[in-house]
Parts: sequence; structure tokens; C-alpha cells
Amino acid sequence: MRQFEQERSNFPRIHDLLKTTEELRQQLVQLVQETGSLSNDTVVELSQRLDKYILAIQNRMNEEKK
Repeated sequence: MRQFEQERSNFPRIHDLLKTTEELRQQLVQLVQETGSLSNDTVVELSQRLDKYILAIQNRMNEEKK
């Protein structure tokens, strides 16, 4: 969890997070179509990277509600 907190502090503004998340999502869709596999190592790595951005967005949105 500590590593995520350090990475999260390096994430840019929410607008930039949303833009990057959408770009990663599109890359992931394309990669799955190209490889035909959800378990391909590169697909899994990209999916995990996308997960971090999604979590960062959720955390930022929750912080803004406080």
C-alpha cells in the first residue's frame, strides 16, 4: 500500500488521469484484439497499470468529496 501512496502522489491532475486512463484502455483493447488473449503477459501488465490509474481517479474523487 505504501508503494501505491508514493505512486499516487506523482499522478497529475484528475483531467490528465482521465485522459491517460482512456488512452491505456484503448491500448488494452487493441492489444487483446491483437493477441487474442487476456492472459498474455503484456496484456496483464497493461491491465494492472490501468488499474492503478483507475484507483488513483477514484481516490482523487473521494478526496474531493471530503
